[in-house]
Amino acid sequence: MKASDLLASHVTGPGGDRVGVVIDVRARIEDRGRLILEGLVLGRRPLRLFGYERRAERGPFLLERFESFLHRGTKFANMDQLEISETGQVRLKVGWDALPHITEI
Repeated sequence: MKASDLLASHVTGPGGDRVGVVIDVRARIEDRGRLILEGLVLGRRPLRLFGYERRAERGPFLLERFESFLHRGTKFANMDQLEISETGQVRLKVGWDALPHITEI
C-alpha cells in the first residue's frame, strides 16, 4: 500500500464510530533508503496542512492564526496506536482524546 492511499481515509475509534480523516503521513528514512511510516496526522475535517506545524518558524502572524484555527483539533497517532487494514481502513486503538495535538510532537 502507498502512503497516498491513506490520505482522506476515514478513521474510526475503538468503538467503531467515525472520529476523523487522515490528512497527512509522517515517515522517516531508514539507513538503506526505505521510508518507514511513523504515524498519521488525523483531523476532524479533510483540511490541508500548510507545513508551519512541522518547524519552529511559524510564518506570518495572520497565517499562523489562520492555521491554528483550522487545525485546532488536529491530532497525531503513532503506528502502535493504529490498526490499518489491507484495504486502507484506519482504526484507532486508543480514544481520540488520548492522542497528542499535532504541535505537541
